[in-house]
Amino acid sequence: MKVLLIYPPETIFGPGVAAVTPPLGLAYLAAYIEKLDYQVKILDCLAEGKGQDKFIGKYHRFGLSEKGIKKWIADYKPDVVGISVMFTAFAKDALDVAKLAKEVSKKIVVVLGGAHVSIAPKATVKEKNVDVIVYGEGEVTFANLLEAIKNKSDLGKVTGIAFKKGKKATLNEPTPIIQDLDSLPFPARHLLPMEKYQSKHDPYNMRQPLTSIVTSRGCPAKCVYCSIHSIWGFGWRGRSPKNVVDELEHLQKEYGIREVTLQDDSASLNKKRMAKICDEIVRRKVDIRWTTPNGIAHWTMDKPLLEKMKRAGCYRITFGIESGNEEQRRWVGKPYSLTQAKELTQYANKLGFWTLATNIIGFPYETKDQIQDTINIAIETD
Repeated sequence: MKVLLIYPPETIFGPGVAAVTPPLGLAYLAAYIEKLDYQVKILDCLAEGKGQDKFIGKYHRFGLSEKGIKKWIADYKPDVVGISVMFTAFAKDALDVAKLAKEVSKKIVVVLGGAHVSIAPKATVKEKNVDVIVYGEGEVTFANLLEAIKNKSDLGKVTGIAFKKGKKATLNEPTPIIQDLDSLPFPARHLLPMEKYQSKHDPYNMRQPLTSIVTSRGCPAKCVYCSIHSIWGFGWRGRSPKNVVDELEHLQKEYGIREVTLQDDSASLNKKRMAKICDEIVRRKVDIRWTTPNGIAHWTMDKPLLEKMKRAGCYRITFGIESGNEEQRRWVGKPYSLTQAKELTQYANKLGFWTLATNIIGFPYETKDQIQDTINIAIETD
């Protein structure tokens, strides 16, 4: 059975840019089902359609054209098309791709997955060109779904999905999460156009070629603005330090990678594990630079860990501050010390890190003075 995994184009209101980065979620899915002997390809519409962006009225569309997407589908002739819907803002783009797949062949089973559909599985599966939704962590669920499709067996027995039953949307029980992340194969980057993710003129990074990795899944925090729990639940699981550094060495050997971004939601939650990753990088003399662009929880870190991270090649840290006002931080679910955040950021500056912070302004009921507190702490910590 042939499977095509698609990361859709992105359409935004007004001018802007699209971040063209490897879709690791799809790459993990592909690697997992490849081991089960399914034929699989990945179509990253953003990467394959680089330079093809265009304005449609007041909207800016990035990625491969509709004609190009249909050609990919028609040439490959997949039995199943899996489409990533990571953001609600781009849900329509994913549904447009679903429509294109059905235009190529009504027989194609269209499956959607990702954060958006995990929040609204029953609503999304009711869409005209969608057959099945995979919600939550995808690898095991998607593999079980493919097996059911191949054998034409009862979808009602497949955990972690929503599907149409006549005109009714049926939501099955969730699939248990994968506890041992080391058991997963590395993402199937050989199915991605790795050269198209590189930029020769990017002042934001230190080295090229670069790529992204994920060393852990989940976050136990309950920040009110975050949707990641729809995918990973409220637990946290980390890959072993050996497994992480094995992947770094694999990336260097196979792709010549010299820098990586950690896409974790809470990379340092287990402080001892993060320290051991740093020790393993140093012990193996892996010459790598790395950053934490998704934000890292300052309350899980201390000065000795910062020193280890620096020795292991980390040079840019993004701290998850969100607000410089104590009352707002408690309200959004971040009741952690701002004093500690300031001290840690200033120590990181002293060590020579490039430091950033993620901040949100405009929370419900937030006052102008509270917004100013956030601006002030950004200035105070450089």
